Amino acid sequence: MDFTLSEETRAVRDAFTRWVKEELIPLETKEQLDPDQGIPTEIVKRVRKQAADLGFYSHHMPEEVGGGGFSNLQSSVLREACGRSGSFLASYAIAGPEGPSPMHLMFNAEQREHYLTPLIAGETSACFMLSEPGAGSDAQHISTRAEKRGDKWILNGTKHFITNGKHADWGVVFATNDPSKGAKGGISAFIVEPGMYQVGRAHRAMAGFEGQTEIVFEDAEVPAKNLVGQEGMAFLTAMTFLG
Repeated sequence: MDFTLSEETRAVRDAFTRWVKEELIPLETKEQLDPDQGIPTEIVKRVRKQAADLGFYSHHMPEEVGGGGFSNLQSSVLREACGRSGSFLASYAIAGPEGPSPMHLMFNAEQREHYLTPLIAGETSACFMLSEPGAGSDAQHISTRAEKRGDKWILNGTKHFITNGKHADWGVVFATNDPSKGAKGGISAFIVEPGMYQVGRAHRAMAGFEGQTEIVFEDAEVPAKNLVGQEGMAFLTAMTFLG
């Protein structure tokens, strides 16, 4: 079996490595950045947008939604190059935290246009709200509740260890709409924006510069149009992100 990388894959890897060496590492030195002290959001946004313009940021997303359309091998090679670079800014250049995910392909056309397109272009960032104090990332046992009232959903509950929760322009939250059904039709996902929830305490000891935080929903009103996919069928959505 031949494990030699294709010329195209090597070219992408080398271009990324060169950019990190010539741009990101000098930037870290110039700005005297310390990940344990937090990275200024304006620098993160600059790196994210530049990476998107160069074709690195949304490498793993399909071309039909504006992504790079990289193969799994090409994306793996890019992530390996990121890890080998020694640059902590490099992770922001390849969609973390939190850039586009295959999970977002479950958005409908309107949601894609409003949320996914700017995300893929590196103009916004998101977060994934699943983990809870009493359930961890066990989607089948989350306690955050979603109740349908007219043309809105009312959400109540607490999420924790949410990466990029403090800085995200929007996020996808998972809530139980029918406890009796559990993962088989009782969990729904919703797109939420900062005005719909409160950002609580930070978990900096474990997260460092990634800024994991607590997110609190108290009678949060979420438009019905923000439902992701079908009502009660969000367990698959969560597994798409985690898997």
